[in-house]
Amino acid sequence: MLIADNLNKLSLKEHNSEDFLTSSVFSVFKYSDPLLLKSYLELSIDLTGCKIDEISDSSSIPKYQFWPFMQPSNSKMGGTEPDLIIYWNNIAYIIEAKFHSGLSGIGYDEERIHDQLARQYQIGIDLLKNDSRVSSFKLIYLTNNPTIPKYELEQSHLTIQKQLDENANIYWLNWSKAFKVFRDTNLVQKGLRRDILSFLEKRNIGYFSGFQFENDIVLNYDTSQSLFFKSLVGSKRYWTFLKTSEFLMDKSKPIFYNKTS
Repeated sequence: MLIADNLNKLSLKEHNSEDFLTSSVFSVFKYSDPLLLKSYLELSIDLTGCKIDEISDSSSIPKYQFWPFMQPSNSKMGGTEPDLIIYWNNIAYIIEAKFHSGLSGIGYDEERIHDQLARQYQIGIDLLKNDSRVSSFKLIYLTNNPTIPKYELEQSHLTIQKQLDENANIYWLNWSKAFKVFRDTNLVQKGLRRDILSFLEKRNIGYFSGFQFENDIVLNYDTSQSLFFKSLVGSKRYWTFLKTSEFLMDKSKPIFYNKTS
């Protein structure tokens, strides 16, 4: 399907589908060295900014279960379908993935727990009780947000604390970090790596790491022109200087540009 996408054979609905995005990205992880998945999951953080703890040993093979329909044991919850559960070294990684949308439910009332992440968290509790493969679980909220979706996570934490009597630790990860992992790796076959990067860029999922200069240089720059940045698949992104036309390029310090189109 990556080939069909790169040749523009998909409908607009398929192009924007978070299910198609999830299956495409994690299929590459599934059929690559587990070290690649480990390097991605390690980028997950919680509300305090702390990285996820207890990542599985990459010497073992993870097992992927896409869109399992599960019924939480809590009577105030309806059935739920995590986008993905990865079973890996007695740890269950429960992943709720979003692209253009947010959580399907937040909060609770006297009769119902609506919060989607709370339902996923209850699935983790149930796995601990009923699945001999699982000794711990991690709930990861995967989104396209450039920064952590603080409000949603805070509301889910509150619901879990009030309704499940648990001090949950929910982690957040975004799609752009998958781009960085694929871009910087040599663990994926070259053609597949090119296809998945192209797939992500077509959905405006990328990771800008700044400009690098081999030596300190003085740039006499005409601000009426644009500084050209060439992407991996040939799309054009233009950046212009914010203030002056002459810069001393110190490679040890970042320089910021204003994206104009």
